Amino acid sequence: MTEIRFDRERVLDASGGLFAARGFDGTSFRDITAATGAKRSLLLYHFGSKEELWRLAMKQIVAKLDAAIARRGMPPVDCPDAEKIGSSLRTYIDALVEVPEYGQVLLREGVTASPRLEWLIAEFVPAFAFDFVLKDQAANARLRGTMLRDITIGAPLFATALGPFLEASMAAASHTPSVGIHPMSPARRDELIDILVPLVLGRN
Repeated sequence: MTEIRFDRERVLDASGGLFAARGFDGTSFRDITAATGAKRSLLLYHFGSKEELWRLAMKQIVAKLDAAIARRGMPPVDCPDAEKIGSSLRTYIDALVEVPEYGQVLLREGVTASPRLEWLIAEFVPAFAFDFVLKDQAANARLRGTMLRDITIGAPLFATALGPFLEASMAAASHTPSVGIHPMSPARRDELIDILVPLVLGRN
């Protein structure tokens, strides 16, 4: 009988997808074994617990998002603020579309206080967010001390994680078969950016 090789990356990838789609509590070892073919005993041997498997799967998701952002690149440090915000948002939104699990995790785990939420706040932030600084000091202060930061980060997350709902809802309201939210079209992405850039710069 041929022994099936334990594929750690495949298990983390499949587990991340399940945790994103169903949440931590809604995902069981039975679901993971069904998706990966790995026995529960092997999962426990390699990961120790469901909690540790969840954390490692989350690290893989944020690594994928960071990689998607890095491939697209961020704007030069010294470029004008409006260009920097717009270009950064374009990269961020495109990466969220490529890695939908990121927004789905936050949608499910971000609504209830828990150790997992605390872990996400500490560990689940894309690397580029720490280096984002504008020349406009007033805008920097708003981004760090008001809900503007949450709106700027949250609006793309909302639009991508809830894309299927928003697409169906707007299509029904406008009596059109498709409105370009899911999958997100370049036009809808740019529409969102055009709303957010003046908001960040205080020009609304």
